[in-house]
Amino acid sequence: MDEGSVKSASDFSYSADSYAGEGYRIIGDAGAFIDPFFSSGVHLAMTSALSAAATICASLRHHCTESQAALWHTRRVSTSYTRFQIVVLSAYKQIRSQSEEVLADIDEDNYDRAFTLLRPVIQGASEMGARLSETELQKSLDFCINLFTPTIPDEHERVSRRSPICAGFMDMGMPLIHPSVLESALSLVTESSSNKTDNAEELDSDADSDEEGLAETRVVLEKINARRVVHAEYSVNNLEIEYLEGLAVVLEQGKLGLRKKDSSV
Repeated sequence: MDEGSVKSASDFSYSADSYAGEGYRIIGDAGAFIDPFFSSGVHLAMTSALSAAATICASLRHHCTESQAALWHTRRVSTSYTRFQIVVLSAYKQIRSQSEEVLADIDEDNYDRAFTLLRPVIQGASEMGARLSETELQKSLDFCINLFTPTIPDEHERVSRRSPICAGFMDMGMPLIHPSVLESALSLVTESSSNKTDNAEELDSDADSDEEGLAETRVVLEKINARRVVHAEYSVNNLEIEYLEGLAVVLEQGKLGLRKKDSSV
């Protein structure tokens, strides 16, 4: 590399302020791009394409005005983009082992929409400020780092058999769980394991000790909890249940469009 040439130590993500307007929609990499740490590009492209189709149909079928449909498309793309952006930033934080300030790279309104359920988990309702802070954002990154913890199916299977409590917490469809609740559950699992002496071999033939079993359980449950941040993004039906600007997608043959809360199209 030539001396004095331009260098970049950041990722190559980019986004737009708006993805729609009167008579047009922007989809895929034309509007936003997440650094390809993992394969989010195809998902975001398909999501934005479906959003574009739904909002165009909604406008043509008079489910809402064209301006409302365009705004919804922008909100949908921005929300999905921000969710994956936080996850990618958490991965880079883990790789670099440092806490770079990233607040300037995050749109606060998009964060609020994308992480409505995460903010109380990160701070607690009593401490949550009106505006997004660097501290809160770093806590969000720390929470999502658990998503990249390496685990194998055998570990998940052992944890699910370790206790009915663990099996319940492994349901990916559950809401985000506060870390304090996970800690309480782990304490109950430890107490339950220590009381079982007759059938200890059935619990886990691979675990050398209760301490190792607890560590394994913690890793698996924290990873599953972190995955819930973006899990809904991988379900097409999420577009039907997540309302933005008071509207959600109608995914029914011949009726593709948008609907308002408490109404049918």
